[in-house]
Amino acid sequence: MADLWAMKYRKIFFLMAIFLQMETTPLLLGKEAHIHGEGYLRLTYHHPEGEWSLRLPADLVVGFEHTPRNASQKKQWDERLRAFDMDLENLIKIPPFCGAKDKHSIELVTTQSHAEIVVTQKFNCKDSNDRRTIKFHFFSHFKKLNKVLVTIVTPNSTKNEQFRYDSEIDF
Repeated sequence: MADLWAMKYRKIFFLMAIFLQMETTPLLLGKEAHIHGEGYLRLTYHHPEGEWSLRLPADLVVGFEHTPRNASQKKQWDERLRAFDMDLENLIKIPPFCGAKDKHSIELVTTQSHAEIVVTQKFNCKDSNDRRTIKFHFFSHFKKLNKVLVTIVTPNSTKNEQFRYDSEIDF
């Protein structure tokens, strides 16, 4: 009976942590926050389900930091965003025993004068004794990227890390 209550409270804590993180991230970043060369990666995992979300300044992805203002910029925006979309599986690699639940989503977040690209994907992991590791190759792809701030939320912990080079994260 005690184990049942512990599992129930762990799940409630995990859901609260995700909610609080989603609600406070804009406050931590500032509603109008935009730091050139800085990306954000959020990884949440509660076996067997997980989700990663990557937020990058648009200039890293499409070459300029605002929404398209003319036909030429719109064409460049569409071409580079399409290339980014096709290359995502090379930028973020989840373990082979984890599979994507659906195709990733890409959305545009704009402030008064800046744009950011947010990519999100949900995944499921099968039981495995292998390491649960997500690998990312952002820095070799985005030459102007200086650092990625990473938040990892699991039922047992929430941790924040900062990376300045391609790496991997256990979750």
